[in-house]
Amino acid sequence: MRQLQHFLGSGLSLRRGENGRPRRGHGLGYQRGGWAAGPRFGTSAASGTNHDTQRVKVRRSEIDAQANGVAYGEPLRDHRWHRFGSSGPGGYDEEEADIWHAITQYKAGFNPATDERMETDRPEPEFREMWEELHGGRSAVWVDNMTVGFWRADASEEADAEALRKMPDEMCLAYHFRKHHNPDAIGLNAKEHETWRKLQAIWAKWEQMLGTNAPLERSKAGPQRDFDINLDGMAHYGMLPDLLQDICNTGLAAEDLTPLFRSAHDYIQMWDACEQRSHEIAASQKAKTQPSP
Repeated sequence: MRQLQHFLGSGLSLRRGENGRPRRGHGLGYQRGGWAAGPRFGTSAASGTNHDTQRVKVRRSEIDAQANGVAYGEPLRDHRWHRFGSSGPGGYDEEEADIWHAITQYKAGFNPATDERMETDRPEPEFREMWEELHGGRSAVWVDNMTVGFWRADASEEADAEALRKMPDEMCLAYHFRKHHNPDAIGLNAKEHETWRKLQAIWAKWEQMLGTNAPLERSKAGPQRDFDINLDGMAHYGMLPDLLQDICNTGLAAEDLTPLFRSAHDYIQMWDACEQRSHEIAASQKAKTQPSP
């Protein structure tokens, strides 16, 4: 019960450490119109620390500590750019944000080499220029090339040396990664080794995002937009079940949620008690004001 009160009161979910003590998980922040929980995974993970001068220093360690996200019964279908903006202070760098995007395109079943995009897959041209500038000069082509590299690795036909030579660097790296090749044996330079390390860590984080819970039904809006508590946080009030599952996945036991599930009944009981007490007080005051016989 104390853990649930701490979560609702302080704005932090709790995740148990090795010693059984709670650790911080995703943030619960106030937005106009209500409270909303932020995501534990992806480029917006632990973004509630951005305006906290103390916690922002440990934001990346909070991100890296996350595991056992919420499992859904179907994969993501919305792989668009809006989920993968700049991470902000203490989070992922711009290349890591692009890697998250590339992996999501692949996991969503989208192959840029063969699949047609919807009009909303890209930002408007003016915004795209600003986006690419913020991403260190890399464009959406870099993301697509990495995604295609994953798909090329899945093909039944192995890429020969000539085909690998013609691939853009990021596509070739993704190909070798999905083939589980030894990075020390394929001639990567120092920068490519760093990108490989980032890709390896983010791929592992994606796998940790797939929780052990009974899969939930995914919330959707329109032909492409879907919602994922892991990447989007509690994007709307209909995701309250997703949030409660996420709280359980971070370590709270069923009994810790009992006060929440009883809260409506407890509120009515409190109201009844207040009404009863108000009648007693009114009767007492009336008796004091009446003259003695």
